[in-house]
Amino acid sequence: MVRNNKHRPAYRQFMEQQSRLAYEELVRKQCTKKAIIGALLGAALGLVTFYYLNEHNITSTWMLFAPAALVGGLSRLLGRSYQTKYAIFCGCLASLVHLVGIIYIFPLNMLAISTLPVSFIIALYLGKVHLNEIQQRALWRKKIGQLD
Repeated sequence: MVRNNKHRPAYRQFMEQQSRLAYEELVRKQCTKKAIIGALLGAALGLVTFYYLNEHNITSTWMLFAPAALVGGLSRLLGRSYQTKYAIFCGCLASLVHLVGIIYIFPLNMLAISTLPVSFIIALYLGKVHLNEIQQRALWRKKIGQLD
């Protein structure tokens, strides 16, 4: 079956318009300052969590990942960042909080130190807004120069 190509320009125009709107919405919703404030707020809450766990003698290795989830989650909630560089900041901050928690709660425990990359990955994953297909296409079109 041969397709009729007379509707092809209209489809391309629609896709370009849809991509442009999706990209503009992503840029409009993202706020770098709020993302950093959210990450710092999550780090502060994570340190309070570590203090609470230490005061009540709750020493579970799984509890070390709660501050990473707080750092990444609050950064995503407040900042709505889609760029990886802000998520990397969240990961580094969560790793720092994790390291402080390891020193404070589990002194010189190598098993707890080996969980540091997991904390980084959790904050990195939770620090970014998860994009749908249209938003991914818009970012790709912007990257290759098809979007003005």
